[in-house]
Amino acid sequence: MTAKRLHPAALLYFCYQTTKNALGWLLIMLVFNLDMLKSPWFWWIALGLLLLVITASAIKYWRFTYEMNDLELSINSGLLFQKHLHIAYSKIQTMQTQQWFYLRPFGLVSLQIETSGHSEDKAEAVLPVISRAIVEQIQELRFPKQQSIPNETANPRVESQPDDSASLSSETQPDETKSPSTVSRPVKIGAHYRIKWDDLNLYALTSLAFLPLLLGLVTIYNRVSDTVPQKYLDSALTFVAHESLLVLSSLLFITLLLSLLFSYLLVINRYFHFELVQEGKRLKTSRGLMQTKEVATPVKKVQAVISSQTLLRQWLKLATVEAVLASQAGSDEKDEAGLVLLPVLKRSQVLVQTSRFVSWLPAKEPHVFMTAEGGRWRIIRNAVWFPAVVTLASAILFWPYGLLGLLVVLYACLCGVYSARNNGLSQGQGNLLVAKTARFLSRKTFFLPREKIQAVTLKQTVWMKKAGLTTVELTLRAGNSARYVEVRYLSTQVAQAVYRWYRQGG
Repeated sequence: MTAKRLHPAALLYFCYQTTKNALGWLLIMLVFNLDMLKSPWFWWIALGLLLLVITASAIKYWRFTYEMNDLELSINSGLLFQKHLHIAYSKIQTMQTQQWFYLRPFGLVSLQIETSGHSEDKAEAVLPVISRAIVEQIQELRFPKQQSIPNETANPRVESQPDDSASLSSETQPDETKSPSTVSRPVKIGAHYRIKWDDLNLYALTSLAFLPLLLGLVTIYNRVSDTVPQKYLDSALTFVAHESLLVLSSLLFITLLLSLLFSYLLVINRYFHFELVQEGKRLKTSRGLMQTKEVATPVKKVQAVISSQTLLRQWLKLATVEAVLASQAGSDEKDEAGLVLLPVLKRSQVLVQTSRFVSWLPAKEPHVFMTAEGGRWRIIRNAVWFPAVVTLASAILFWPYGLLGLLVVLYACLCGVYSARNNGLSQGQGNLLVAKTARFLSRKTFFLPREKIQAVTLKQTVWMKKAGLTTVELTLRAGNSARYVEVRYLSTQVAQAVYRWYRQGG
């Protein structure tokens, strides 16, 4: 097949990438030699770099080609040395598209592809700027819309052919040459979910993303205070010291309000028009306002389903459903590799709604054995002892201001009590295990199929053995690494029962 080139708009993409790398080197040069700015050669050097960026981007665009046939996708790239990448359609695990708002009128997207042999955090193959028709063509080659089904009245020798080869032949042959022994069957479109505006608004309003924003403002202030001359800082502090409590409270309120507003807009932008569709054996999500992201992944790549609740959403009886995947798809949403399936819904509807997309989920949550009585105070102790020691030292060294650390101790105590009350594990019923964990006033419920659990580890110290307590650690595959689910201070009988249940499935 004739090699194809990217859309001409890809020139801007390559210019951006090359400029970003060039600016990095330029900034390094300026850091070690600020006198370059005063040199008459500086602007000539900048002009030379600009011409170099344009030339390198044009060469990258010209040497970037791709080919598609019935079996694989081939990508050729490289500035000086040509690199050839061949990806068989059968090895593709997930496909993710991204589309900025300014590309929508032209129907252009960026395509990221992950394969079963992928081991890095970034996508194995990227087609930066292509038409959506090309993406649909690749999808059709992966999952033909019309799959061949043996006809019972036709030649019985057709029944011995694998389904994959039959599907391939029916897709590649012209209509007039198709065997009369096959009939067509469309890909099944299953459950469908699209977020309502009321739900999205509620999800954004109950988000706690403003807390990292406030911490970011504190970090920015610390960085700025190191660079701004001291006289300006003294002037600002003098102004604050002479203002009334009402003015200071108003400034604090405005800062908090702006953080909440920015957090609200971020969530709206990220999950605008969120949609989840089951297409055959795949799950496909679509979301985003400024940048639309689409992720398609096989259901078999789902390693676990998580129902998570912050304290605020727990009071409102709301939950978010997330899937842990054996790929990097959707991992930009969380620190850990995962894909949001249902952003917000009633806690009582988690299993009812999610089981429409993931069939192995139970209709009812099984009984969960919570932390043993002797283990609860240990969880609280572990949460409190370090803040208590730091507060004691601060109170001695910085009396009486160090006593403000008691607020941190109180918060740590609340987190410990909350974690102790939301920590448990089921004994394993059928092929499913349910684990509950909590951290920083946020709790998660894990639904784990036995065949997806990579390992079960029992941990027990000498003192825990005397108290009849055991910690269970479950290992899952998440993205290209492992994710550990630790349920602490269970009774040894429950832990041993879970261990036996896991070994029975080996």
